[in-house]
Amino acid sequence: MLGFYILNIKRRNIIMKPEFIYEIPEGLGSAGQATAEREAEQLYSDLIGKGARNMTEIKIEIKDMNVIASWVIDGERYYNN
Repeated sequence: MLGFYILNIKRRNIIMKPEFIYEIPEGLGSAGQATAEREAEQLYSDLIGKGARNMTEIKIEIKDMNVIASWVIDGERYYNN
């Protein structure tokens, strides 16, 4: 029975969520944090929907009221701003 259980685990597509990193100016406070979190979750959802795998990091920066998003797949950083 244990062998059957291990076989079933191997067949599933287990997707590990990447690390989410936020860089927000202090002046934006909790509203800035909430915005960054929403942006990160939306980006993650979009990337998964496009078939992205092996993401290790999603980073959201807010600079001069602009959102700069980046992510790392297989050790390479990509930007969307």
